Amino acid sequence: MIVSENIAVLLRHPAAFLSRRRYIFVLSHMRSYSSLFCHILGSHEDVAGYAEMHQRYANRLDLMRLRMRVFRSLEGELRGRFVLDKILHNEYSVSETLINYTAVYPIFLLRRPEDAVTSIVRMGKRIQGEWYSDPSAAVDYYVTRLHELARLARRIRTRFLFLKAENLITTPESTLRLVAAFLDLAEPLEESYSLFKHTGKPGWGDDSDEILQGRIARERAPREAIVLDRGLLTPARHAYEESCRVLEGATTL
Repeated sequence: MIVSENIAVLLRHPAAFLSRRRYIFVLSHMRSYSSLFCHILGSHEDVAGYAEMHQRYANRLDLMRLRMRVFRSLEGELRGRFVLDKILHNEYSVSETLINYTAVYPIFLLRRPEDAVTSIVRMGKRIQGEWYSDPSAAVDYYVTRLHELARLARRIRTRFLFLKAENLITTPESTLRLVAAFLDLAEPLEESYSLFKHTGKPGWGDDSDEILQGRIARERAPREAIVLDRGLLTPARHAYEESCRVLEGATTL
């Protein structure tokens, strides 16, 4: 049924699927400001997509699957040169062949462990029943995810971009200029962004009220205090430092 539906969509909108496209992969982890970043990207006239599409990438056929999923998420629109996905979990793997495909533009986005893990746990407590409300599970996810991102970066032979997530908040102008240059965008990226059909909904990224503001908030609202054992964060700090060394040492534009 899904195959026949996809064929029908292709026949009705051939230009959306047969025209030449490039692809932005935002490679990150939960609570890294990735929803904010992808909303900024997806609001640009040259980029289609703003949310996680939850799929693996083995070969170029998977890029066509991405087009179809983004097309549906945007209710039948696929504008611009780029199609975007953000990838936050190791189960959605990216092959070495595809990460080095010249039409793929990888952007790595890492947030410091203290803030990232605390935010993951806080979100887990807000959404009852989620595994990541447990600090040990949140740290394990963060560590294994950063190890995978570093492994993937070591296998890139072309170009990629590495951003520290905090810079989106503290130095947005220079950070967005760097991203626009990497993607060779004719128009700049703006600190304000559009709200989409699924913005703020669970399963589609950040479900907090902040994502609904429509612009980068330099002043963050007070948060519930989450106290984590310092020893528990030690492997997370090591993973972050090692991943930054790999990404900073290999970053090419």
